[in-house]
Amino acid sequence: MRSLMFAWYYLEKAGIKKPWKSDDCYVIASGDDVVIFVKPHLSAKVKAMIEKLTTRDTKLQKVGLG
Repeated sequence: MRSLMFAWYYLEKAGIKKPWKSDDCYVIASGDDVVIFVKPHLSAKVKAMIEKLTTRDTKLQKVGLG
């Protein structure tokens, strides 16, 4: 459930309102693995938002979602 909520948050921040009802995206989850499909014109925006909101390097002082 947490992974789905992260996906919801990323999509909302990228400008897709009510992601689960939107025709612009589709999300599949299995355990803690999530795949987000978006229409091509939104892919760069969603990718940028995910990179902005997550922490990839533990040495950075930046705090992200996961």
